Amino acid sequence: MEKIQVEHDKYYEVGIFLRPDDALSYYIQDLTKRICKNHKDNGIDVKQDRNHPHVTLFQLSVKGNNIPKISQELAQFLPDLGRVPRVALKPALSVVGANLFWNIDALFQNPLLKKVHKQVVNTISPLRSDIRMGHLEKNYSLLPDAKKSDVDQYGICWSLPHNFDPHFTVLYNMPSDFNLDFLPPLNQCSFKPAYLGMGLLGYHGNVTDILWRTKL
Repeated sequence: MEKIQVEHDKYYEVGIFLRPDDALSYYIQDLTKRICKNHKDNGIDVKQDRNHPHVTLFQLSVKGNNIPKISQELAQFLPDLGRVPRVALKPALSVVGANLFWNIDALFQNPLLKKVHKQVVNTISPLRSDIRMGHLEKNYSLLPDAKKSDVDQYGICWSLPHNFDPHFTVLYNMPSDFNLDFLPPLNQCSFKPAYLGMGLLGYHGNVTDILWRTKL
């Protein structure tokens, strides 16, 4: 994996995430490619493979000099995350906004993950910059007051303790007329976190490059 050079005075949009084992990661990437191939004439962004399959714990805009501090802080959560049990993925994909999610069936109810997720948000949020993430800066005025309050407090309005919905994003930025009838059948899969990581984000929240990761 090529080392990304981080400039201390530059601002980055990064995500803190859980990554699955290689078998599930490859399966999700192949699933994305198959869907894109089947819908290439229907407005699908075919550059979807520029994403490392992941479950988001937190996302933030951060100055480069704080990125090493984030990885140091994350180390304290490794023992608990290593004890998160294996759980099933739901048998069908779901549309959320312009994205296609593969939700984790029981992980949302897992008290250990919920506890660690809340700790991650509360620990890492103070290290974020005052600069809003790109698409939030663009759309902030359109948000309802409750989401504006979340953005003001945490920098984002999703993947927070009160609305945590762990999932893999299989497709980003789908066209509004995307036809779900032509999705391929899913294998029965399960997920246990294999890595905790931090990566650079694309505009839609996809992880384009991994800055740091460690095995659980």
